[in-house]
Amino acid sequence: MNCPLCRKEFIIPREGLSGMQKNFLMEKLLHIRKLSCEQHQVEEIRMYCQQCKVAVCVVCFTESHNTHQCLDIKKMSDECT
Repeated sequence: MNCPLCRKEFIIPREGLSGMQKNFLMEKLLHIRKLSCEQHQVEEIRMYCQQCKVAVCVVCFTESHNTHQCLDIKKMSDECT
């Protein structure tokens, strides 16, 4: 089976999903939820722009990503874990 993210081939372990390696992208998203915006240091990261594949604050969203499909970063990371 191929990984949907990196396309590297892997075998599902006998333990099933609990034996799988951690999803580092999701770990990063969980960590991002607690970070502040690089461009607007006082703003907390609140959304993930699916089009640009970047985490953004509310100011970034209104300035640059308001026409893109964005998800609440907390909801997205909760659904993926």
